[in-house]
Amino acid sequence: MKFKTLLGTGIVGGIGGAGVYGFHSLQPKNLQEYLEWQGFKLVSNSDENTWKAIRKENAPLLKEIFGKDDPETQEIQKWCKDLLPLTDYQEYVSRVSKVCVDSVWTVEGKIIQEKGSTNGLIQKGRDEDFKVAYVFRRHISDFLDLINFHPPKSEEGQPAEEKLDEAKKSFEDWCIGSLAKEANDSLVSNIQTFCSPKGFSTIKELIEKNGEKLLTDSQYTDDLEKKYNEIKDLKTWQDDDKKSSYNKDDLKTWCDENQSRKFSEEGVFAEIYPKFRFRCVKVLST
Repeated sequence: MKFKTLLGTGIVGGIGGAGVYGFHSLQPKNLQEYLEWQGFKLVSNSDENTWKAIRKENAPLLKEIFGKDDPETQEIQKWCKDLLPLTDYQEYVSRVSKVCVDSVWTVEGKIIQEKGSTNGLIQKGRDEDFKVAYVFRRHISDFLDLINFHPPKSEEGQPAEEKLDEAKKSFEDWCIGSLAKEANDSLVSNIQTFCSPKGFSTIKELIEKNGEKLLTDSQYTDDLEKKYNEIKDLKTWQDDDKKSSYNKDDLKTWCDENQSRKFSEEGVFAEIYPKFRFRCVKVLST
C-alpha cells in the first residue's frame, strides 16, 4: 500500500510539474510578444503618417515620457525599440500600447494617418472659408442636420435670411469639435468632404476656377451689347441699374462692381450670384 501511495504521489507530482511547465511556456517572453498576443500591430519606422498621428493624439503622454514638447519621431521609435525586448514589462504596457502600436482612434488621427496632416481642412478661425463652404453645401442632403443649424424660413416673396454668422459658428463647432471624437468611417468621410475649403472667395474667382469667361472682356463687346438689350427692360435689371449711360456700359459697370463680391457676405450667394451668372458670364457654345 505504501508503494502504491508513493507511486501515486510521484504521478501527481509529475503531472503537476508538467502543468507548471506548460503554464509558463504559454506566457509572453517579452513586451513585444505580449503586444502581438494582444492583437496590437507595431508601427513600422517607415510609416511616417501613423507616427504623426500618434504624436498628435498622445502629445501630453509623450511630454510626460520625454520631458519636453513634441519629441522627434526617431526618439519615440528608439524608446519603443529599447522596451520591446524587456521580460519584466508590466509597468510599460499602458504607455507602449499607446505610442508604439497602431492605436490611432480619433477623427483627427485617422485623417493624419491617411493624408499626413489636416491641412486640407478649414482651420479654426477661418471665418470666411467656413461661410463660403456653408453657402455652397447647405442644400446637400442632411448637411444642416449634421452641423445642427437650420436657417429661419423666409416669408413668401421675401429673400431667405442666410444668417451666415450663426451658420458659421455651428459649422465651425462641428468641424473642429469632431476632430477629437472617436473615429468611424462615416464621420471621417463627412469631415473630409464638408470641412474642406472651396478654394475661392469671390464671384470672379469662382468664374475663373470654372474656366468661364466674362462678357466684360474686350473680346466679347458684341455679346455684352446683346445681353444688355436682352435685359434692359426687365424689372430686375431696372431695379439694379444706376442708369448713367443707358447702354451696355451700364451692364459692364454692374458686372465690374459685383465680380469682387465675396460669398461670405450676406445675400451674395442667394441674390447677387444668380444675377451675375445670367448677366455677366459668357455662354460658351457646346
